[in-house]
Amino acid sequence: MLCSRFLRVPHHAGDDETSRVHQRKSQLQNFKARLYNTSESVFNAVQNAYAWSLRLSLKHHRFTMLLSGAILVATVALFVTVSKGFIASTDVGQITGSPQAAQDIFFDEMSKHQQAVVAILRRDRNIAAINSTIGSGGPNGSANTGRIFIRLKPRHDRTMSADEIVQALRPKLSQVPGIKVFLQNPPAINIGGQQTKAQYQFTLSSPSFEELQQASPKLEEALRKLPELQDVNSDLQIGNPQVQVTGLEPQYQQDENALNLLSVRSTNNQLVPLNAVTTLDRTVGPLTVNHTGQLASVTLSFNLKPGISLGDVTSKIEQLAKQTLPETVNTSFQGSAQAFQSSLQGLGWLLVAAILVIYIVLGILYEDFIHPLTILSSLPSAGFGALLTLLLFKVDLNIYAFVGIILLIGTVKKNGIMMVDFAIEARRDGKSPYQAIYQACLVRFRLIMMTTMAALMGTLPIALGFGAGADARLGLAVVGGLVFSQLLTLYLTPVFYTYMEAWQTKLRSRKKHSPASQTDLV
Repeated sequence: MLCSRFLRVPHHAGDDETSRVHQRKSQLQNFKARLYNTSESVFNAVQNAYAWSLRLSLKHHRFTMLLSGAILVATVALFVTVSKGFIASTDVGQITGSPQAAQDIFFDEMSKHQQAVVAILRRDRNIAAINSTIGSGGPNGSANTGRIFIRLKPRHDRTMSADEIVQALRPKLSQVPGIKVFLQNPPAINIGGQQTKAQYQFTLSSPSFEELQQASPKLEEALRKLPELQDVNSDLQIGNPQVQVTGLEPQYQQDENALNLLSVRSTNNQLVPLNAVTTLDRTVGPLTVNHTGQLASVTLSFNLKPGISLGDVTSKIEQLAKQTLPETVNTSFQGSAQAFQSSLQGLGWLLVAAILVIYIVLGILYEDFIHPLTILSSLPSAGFGALLTLLLFKVDLNIYAFVGIILLIGTVKKNGIMMVDFAIEARRDGKSPYQAIYQACLVRFRLIMMTTMAALMGTLPIALGFGAGADARLGLAVVGGLVFSQLLTLYLTPVFYTYMEAWQTKLRSRKKHSPASQTDLV
């Protein structure tokens, strides 16, 4: 692309045009020279300031190591306290609605209620198109439910995001009598689970369906009281009107010939009234009976209020379930909530595995087990910067942020590699550890700044959050970690190197004077 802009097809020109071309080239060269001189003077000033501060940090090496330990402790504390999520809510330009009316409603009444809901939606300026369906079939499990698919206008043509539109529509739709509408911004990645009226699911299962009928409403009521949740609902619908026909009187129940009394017409061609042998009881029963595996189940679904992360409520829901439900009822999260719980266990081990693999590779490259620790000493400051940035911008530690942290590990350790690699070569030339690392920091300072700024500018667009799908802000953790680690790695790694070099020298000295080594010499 640059060649297409810079390279030109040569052509013959007159004397006047040739002179103008030479004049432009001369002006361009003068501008480049001035720009180079200005940038070099600024860089030299920054490098001189860094050299002075580096000498200061090496002089007060004990304080620098204490600062490094404090950052490590703070990183662990931030990892424990930062809000944790799974998949960040993104604006995909679509909203789904799940209307639900009384269980004994007729089709015509359900149609009128849902048309009233659609009329309110059509007046919203952020909505481009609406698709509305009612009745059982497809994603609708029963006749008193419906489905509304809402397509939003392009992001640049509306003033609110999808989540903001959902919050604005909730009070408007709640004014329609006789129907409830559960709105949700569908996730960019849908992971298993049932199709429910809210995004997250908590399932109760038991061999006894009657036990579920008694236990699930109690837990549903308890979940409604949690201030972090909204749109709490259940797929348990047991208010369906029905007529139950009960059998014979006790004196006829033991005689199989009594079944003949149920005949509509007798042998003499006379009609026998049905109410003479039966009783009709009006009661209610389930519209549907859901199952998880082979057990009857009830699924409670819920959404999170703005500013609440999934990690803040999962433990509270499990605690309420233990307090409310009998021991015979099994509980489990489904869909995204279930994947979130399993990911919390795996992501920590994934981070440990990544660091271990890096340590092994560095140990093989340097044929040493100590200085790879020097290179990895920059990781706590990077992790602290990434987590602190997420905390300041009120972003969850979700899958996107964790991927950014994994990328950050590979980006940050290159600073330590460039310093330690140069210092090892300087040590072979006979320089002291202090001189070797000091010279390595100054010589590699330009390269470190160039690579860091390149990585920073590359991830800055996805950290700022502009355009479609930018709500995920994948680069936020990377940018925060790079900025903070860049300020500290230039000082912590040199001091750590001097300590590791002294430790290595002491180990070599002990090995040299050990009895085993003296026996080998003899």
